[in-house]
Amino acid sequence: MPTRSFVIEEEGKKRFWDVSWDGGEVELSSGAWGTAGRARCRSFSSVAERDAFIAAEVRKVVTKGYVESDTVAPVADEPNATVGRKVAAWRKRFDATLAPAWLPTFGDGPEVHGRVRGAMTLLGHETWPACPSCRRPLNAVLELDRSRLPDPSLRSKGLVQLFTCEAWTSDEATSGACIFDGWLARTHAPEGVLREGPAGRGQKTFITGWTRIVELPPDLEPTLVERLENEAPEVIEALLQGADDDGRSPYRVWAEASGNAARNVHKLGGFPTFVQECTLSFTRQLFQLECARPFDVNLGDLGAGHLLIRPSGEVVFFWASH
Repeated sequence: MPTRSFVIEEEGKKRFWDVSWDGGEVELSSGAWGTAGRARCRSFSSVAERDAFIAAEVRKVVTKGYVESDTVAPVADEPNATVGRKVAAWRKRFDATLAPAWLPTFGDGPEVHGRVRGAMTLLGHETWPACPSCRRPLNAVLELDRSRLPDPSLRSKGLVQLFTCEAWTSDEATSGACIFDGWLARTHAPEGVLREGPAGRGQKTFITGWTRIVELPPDLEPTLVERLENEAPEVIEALLQGADDDGRSPYRVWAEASGNAARNVHKLGGFPTFVQECTLSFTRQLFQLECARPFDVNLGDLGAGHLLIRPSGEVVFFWASH
């Protein structure tokens, strides 16, 4: 990794300032000579942006009296300081990827943010939607009031509704295609009347609130994955701090040990934990639902379903199983 080092000495005390870069990643380190100092990291989408940032930071320290040196500051009084600086830098990179998610609270409280397996809002002239394969009425799964969501970036006017066909699970099923064709995700105007329809196998309840958490993405960007895998073994060992390395990537081991790994749970926002690769382009996950209660939807073996927001703003549903 290329590095430029600068030093300054005032009143008998010597300090260093280093800048290192690799691709779009830049690390700035500074502190007293002979110590690990403090590190901060920045990421850039282009080499031009990276170089402009480095040049601006160099001008700042030169103005303060720092002089470029061919010698990187030694850390003889702290033999593990180099490892410590690298570990701290990786932790900062990981923390920069954290994103919020919200776990739904289910119940019968007065605050209703969504409906599960119950009545759905329909316009007066609308008929209950049917499965395009077997033509039987779809089962209600979820209705979300987007105007009440806790994340402003997910909030909008109107409702999001999800229906499914469960005829294929009974002896009366007319087509095995129901499991693939019998999903309907749509946006709906908030105006209308609540109408009862088939609720399916799940438990009728309400979403009455949200609990905020933070999540790390399931995977890092490929360039960071490669850099991490090429780190010295002592850096990886110090980063994982004794976490059980069972053959997964160091990042996944670290994410789980941190308690912030992306969760396979019902959640609003956050990072989707796809069972298989998603073929849809999307900007954000709106809601993730698992097979478990209260939805009890059949998503195959260890399946998960995802309401995703396309770049156009359209809400679509993607599901997969092992």
